[in-house]
Amino acid sequence: MEISNTDTIRISDAEFHMIADFVYREFGIRFADQKKSLVEGRLSKVWKEGNYRSIRAYLDDVKSDQSGKRLQEMMNRLTTNHSYFFRENQLLTYFSQNGGFQSLGYMPRQTHPDIRIWSAGCSEGQEPYSLAITLLEYFGPHLKAVNPFILATDISERALMKAVNGVYSKSEITENVNKLFLVNYFEHVGSDEYRVKKSIRDMILFRRLNLNNDAYPFKNRFDIIYCRNVMIYFDNDSKERIINRFYRYIKPGGYLVIGCSESINNLKHPFKQVAGSIYRKIEKI
Repeated sequence: MEISNTDTIRISDAEFHMIADFVYREFGIRFADQKKSLVEGRLSKVWKEGNYRSIRAYLDDVKSDQSGKRLQEMMNRLTTNHSYFFRENQLLTYFSQNGGFQSLGYMPRQTHPDIRIWSAGCSEGQEPYSLAITLLEYFGPHLKAVNPFILATDISERALMKAVNGVYSKSEITENVNKLFLVNYFEHVGSDEYRVKKSIRDMILFRRLNLNNDAYPFKNRFDIIYCRNVMIYFDNDSKERIINRFYRYIKPGGYLVIGCSESINNLKHPFKQVAGSIYRKIEKI
């Protein structure tokens, strides 16, 4: 380790591989060699504040911290939490306008069993809030009849704190939220900030979860799992394990939605592709 003129700590290739291997073992996230400068830039402050003599000393400290705070800090800094409201909106309108909800047996003005949706890798909350608004727009005053439940998970506690708070700057809101949605589903809380209304926030349960875990702590399965622009962090082996794990947690006939720029067609899995980046669990009920 050495400090450069820009106060960024430079590490050797061997030190970078120590960090990359550790992150892969813990989270299944693979950092390619070209990510070395990113790791240096995002962890230099931690290394300097901790006055670590070596990368090995830093990793030993992370491993020995029984509270898990140092490990969480590491992942908060290394992962990018960038999203926006109604991102890839066609993946929402597939269910509200193109028959997706109907194919699951959910129709407005009818009583149904619970509708359960999981936003896996929810970042700072824009996706699950967009999902909640989509449900409200589709079901209207009859939404309570389907007892909606949205689970939103992410590995970053920092991102989850912002998601739970539900406060966003004007620039984060107005780019993709139309004026009607802004009035109906947000409240002005500052000169340059809006907060998602409590009725929307109450529809969502935010929790921290590592997708690389061998199992997930859910008793009930989901109608739809959204996992968009998350698996770019994983290598193919990890992707395949996660995709097949998702399959176990989706109801028969339910859906998996990935990002528009992603594909799982080169992986072994039992899903059937039904539209672009939308896949369905086809099996007898």
